[in-house]
Amino acid sequence: MGEEEILALFQKDVETGAAALVEQYRYLLWGVCARRLSDPEDIWECVYSALADFCLRWENFDRSKGALKSYLISIADKKALDQYRQNQRWNRTK
Repeated sequence: MGEEEILALFQKDVETGAAALVEQYRYLLWGVCARRLSDPEDIWECVYSALADFCLRWENFDRSKGALKSYLISIADKKALDQYRQNQRWNRTK
């Protein structure tokens, strides 16, 4: 399913669009997050947090500024970086 189809689903029904988004992009985002994190639980948390962030604010997505895939990757990468930093802080205090 292409990004135009997914965005059209969001316009019709957010829940259906969200399900399609998760199905289409969760493993791609898992790979993005896995570059920074090693714990599978942290990785999935970042993936689903990134997807949830998009789903809650999908109307703010501007297609003229880039592809949906790139936008999701940037959100997931930021989430993973934040989690990595938090893990590093946690490890230093032990």
